[in-house]
Amino acid sequence: MHLFSVTIPNTVTSIENCAFYGCTKLTSIKIGKNLDIIGSNAFRKCTKLKTITLPKSIDKLGKNAFYGCSNLKTIIIFESLPKFLRV
Repeated sequence: MHLFSVTIPNTVTSIENCAFYGCTKLTSIKIGKNLDIIGSNAFRKCTKLKTITLPKSIDKLGKNAFYGCSNLKTIIIFESLPKFLRV
């Protein structure tokens, strides 16, 4: 099975470790507004992923969440910076 596009609904609050690891055909991800956690290696080696938009609800971005996403050029963060980026 090949995933090309994924929509994470507003009812989901976390994406588990390695959830989409190696989904090399994945080009598009739409994340719901209530997501708190993106686990380690969640999107690792999603080599066709180009852009992702993170909601302001994100509290934790796991280690290597986007490692190996060689075409990922844009990360859009809505409204204020998520807690994990605040100093």
